Amino acid sequence: MDSRGKVIETVAIDLVGEKFIDENKLKSIIRSATGDTYTAHAVDIDIRALFESGYVDDIRVLAEPKGDKVGLIFEVTTRPTME
Repeated sequence: MDSRGKVIETVAIDLVGEKFIDENKLKSIIRSATGDTYTAHAVDIDIRALFESGYVDDIRVLAEPKGDKVGLIFEVTTRPTME
């Protein structure tokens, strides 16, 4: 199902594997937000920003239809940090 043009109802992060970073830190990098119109371009920008942060090794984004809206789930595998 095509979710383009639908309003984003939720944005969630699912940390896969060991959790090397706080979920809220990753959420602060993602610009797509509840109430925004979903576009693949905006999600691509979010993915690029997450990779450029150096905190993640892998990302998969799921767009789940929720009636006339969409929920975004960022499945993120984090990278070990040196803190």
